[in-house]
Amino acid sequence: MKNKLEERIQRVRILFKELGYSAMNEEQHDDMFTCEIQNDTDFLGGIYIDRNSRFLEIAYTYSFSVNTISFLKSRIEDILRICYEYGSYCNFIEIDDEILFSIYTKVYYTGINYYSLRDTLNDFKKCISNVTRILDLDINIKPDEGI
Repeated sequence: MKNKLEERIQRVRILFKELGYSAMNEEQHDDMFTCEIQNDTDFLGGIYIDRNSRFLEIAYTYSFSVNTISFLKSRIEDILRICYEYGSYCNFIEIDDEILFSIYTKVYYTGINYYSLRDTLNDFKKCISNVTRILDLDINIKPDEGI
């Protein structure tokens, strides 16, 4: 009999596959599973499945030099507004000589299905695209592009 974590991993893999995404760099430790998700045209980010959590978490991370802190601070209000608009949230972590800036979204397991994940991913991709645009970065995702 499968445990709760294995059931969630299988369910999430199937849903992402139905949406045209594949998992790479999978890692599983005791109560946690992580991997990167991408389709033929773009990289979406990483997913986190925790046995004790009630939701699937999807993240996209940017990396900046610590010298860019004033630039990032000047954009924080716009970043927060964009994240709020698309139902996402973000955090900044300083590690050694870099700043890791991550955008997250989540889908509760009780409501996860093909359509809820598809819509969440569409909003997440738009959020990433719009944040990337205000950070003056170039990525492959167009803001109005769906899955």
